[in-house]
Amino acid sequence: MADKVSVYVQEVESVAAEHAVCVVRALEGTTSIGQVFNAFVDSTGDRASVSIRVDKIWRYGRETDILDPAHTARLEVSGSGLDRLRSSGVLI
Repeated sequence: MADKVSVYVQEVESVAAEHAVCVVRALEGTTSIGQVFNAFVDSTGDRASVSIRVDKIWRYGRETDILDPAHTARLEVSGSGLDRLRSSGVLI
């Protein structure tokens, strides 16, 4: 069984029709390229269904394949539900 993966969205830097860039902190599990998040929970606790795929991960200015818990990184993501992304929310 796959580990539960979640990231806290610290800042949404940009959102376009096909992709978004955000700064996140890994909360649970290892986030990797291709990871698909199925829900976004905003700071009020409202939950929205999404299908957001991790396309790129940058740590310390370098592209990498994984993000481990407690570390911060910039993610480029794509998929449906990008318009739901907000700072102080969690992707699950």
